[in-house]
Amino acid sequence: MNALDDALRARIDELAGSNKGRQPILSTTGTQVAIAELIARNDRLERLVGELSLQIETLAASQRGDTPMDVASASDR
Repeated sequence: MNALDDALRARIDELAGSNKGRQPILSTTGTQVAIAELIARNDRLERLVGELSLQIETLAASQRGDTPMDVASASDR
């Protein structure tokens, strides 16, 4: 279970950007740059939430003994 936790945390850090390539939004940052950075952050967070929800569904299904097909049909709902 710890390996799974570590893998999820690593993936979260990777998708969230964990300060790599992120531009700080300062009071002197131009509006266009600030908006572009916020859009990029939002996109990363949306991907992160989607991936995490699928991984959590898969983990929960494996603990219940469901098959991958059960997980796929459940996520389509």
